[in-house]
Amino acid sequence: MANEHPRIWCVLSLFAVGLAQQPMLCGITLPLYSVHFSSNVAFGILDYVACALCLVGLMIAWVADNQLRDYVIENKRRAKDGRARIKLLDTGLWSFSRHPNYFGEQLWWWAFALFGVSAGDWWVLAGTLFNSVVFWKVTLLTEERMLSTWSPDRALLYKAYIRTTSVWMPLPSKTATS
Repeated sequence: MANEHPRIWCVLSLFAVGLAQQPMLCGITLPLYSVHFSSNVAFGILDYVACALCLVGLMIAWVADNQLRDYVIENKRRAKDGRARIKLLDTGLWSFSRHPNYFGEQLWWWAFALFGVSAGDWWVLAGTLFNSVVFWKVTLLTEERMLSTWSPDRALLYKAYIRTTSVWMPLPSKTATS
């Protein structure tokens, strides 16, 4: 957006990035409100489940982000050496999900919401749901933009990857014909 609208980027950024994200931030922090004002102070089984899932989500995001970092570094090294770049990251967690880092983050937020549920407030899930819906849309928009800016051969390779690989949830790859 900054390149497309350089003169009004400050205003666009304020609304598109700054203010637009505030409802999402309020929504995903609802579990903190719930836990803080809850009279149910006992740490129960659901809290332990939430802790475990939060850790799993963080680990998935950490591993996926590091695999993405390694891919970018390797491609920079290849470009510097005059070698062909790797066109697609489809190894490691990325062989099971097109965005495993996003999955890890969303798992963390849903697990975080369980603390509010454990305190007796199911309504806190509304903020997490809103966050997930926005994140899903942004994910699809990101993929559309990638496909429109990449070279035709790389875009074709990614389209095949789309047909065989889950968007977020790490799942076994499908065959290209299914």
